[in-house]
Amino acid sequence: MKTAVSTLFLATVLITASGQSPQQRDSLVQVICNTIIASEGKPDSARIMAAYEAHLFPFVTRYSEERFEEISMSIYYRLQRNCPPFKEILDRTSPSSDWEKVDSGTVSQLKRRHCRKFFKQEKFSYLEANGDTVHVDISNGYWTDRFRDGTFSRLSVTELGPCEFEITFIESDNESRRNFSAPGDTYRYTIIDNKGAYYEMVVTIPETNQHARFRLYPR
Repeated sequence: MKTAVSTLFLATVLITASGQSPQQRDSLVQVICNTIIASEGKPDSARIMAAYEAHLFPFVTRYSEERFEEISMSIYYRLQRNCPPFKEILDRTSPSSDWEKVDSGTVSQLKRRHCRKFFKQEKFSYLEANGDTVHVDISNGYWTDRFRDGTFSRLSVTELGPCEFEITFIESDNESRRNFSAPGDTYRYTIIDNKGAYYEMVVTIPETNQHARFRLYPR
């Protein structure tokens, strides 16, 4: 009975996917993530394929090829945010020297005055895992990412302390970012150190307690 109820629920989620709410999408992501977690110890590719075959493919195949691709990509990007084991699998296949998963948040090594200098700057950049450069503008209380393909993301910025701040997702026309984040999602940043050519940062996703260290370059 439990399996039948779960299947009915997932079918309902995907049948209404054209107007799918963030809550419905995240419920499906959680079910897929649970299956990935339960298959720990098996090959990475097999874990993901088994989870997709159990919960995603049986339903999205009833849609047009375009809708199939749209729903699948939406789930793929959201899994990276809300399912730590899924993100760990991706990181193993495409490691980046500018990004590193860490087990916990790190205390800043900078003095207050050095962090104040950071907040006086407005233009930065960082590298994505594929090597693309993302330009960042931080001004008037907003963090704006500008991507190589001309798309953007816009988030609000709130200072939490001398060397800490939080950004809250508002909107994006970039495929990965608009599927990765939902309006209201937050990300916490700690300015760890100033290495001269770049700032060493740690970003935390509060809901899943994921932490990553990365480089933010002034420009």
